[in-house]
Amino acid sequence: MKNSQNFYNKPLNLLPHYFKKIGLVVIICSVLIPLFLKSFHIPMNVANSEMMKETIKKIIQDSIIIGLVFIAFSKDKIEDEMTMLLRIKALISGLS
Repeated sequence: MKNSQNFYNKPLNLLPHYFKKIGLVVIICSVLIPLFLKSFHIPMNVANSEMMKETIKKIIQDSIIIGLVFIAFSKDKIEDEMTMLLRIKALISGLS
């Protein structure tokens, strides 16, 4: 019983707070780079361009998700019990 109490009282191991900025940069880059390529009409001469477009679209989606994960699993500069409780409730409700 003592081990289970220690498990629940142990703080979450989260990423450092600067990962919020890294996640934001990843999201911004994954949105701006395709817009930049499309606005300047940079051609992509590939024999199988439909497959390439789908691959690029999937890479962009995955990088946005990775950026959001960095933001979600990083600490705030000021962590207190209320933010930890809200974070745990949000993670649990997302699993349900």
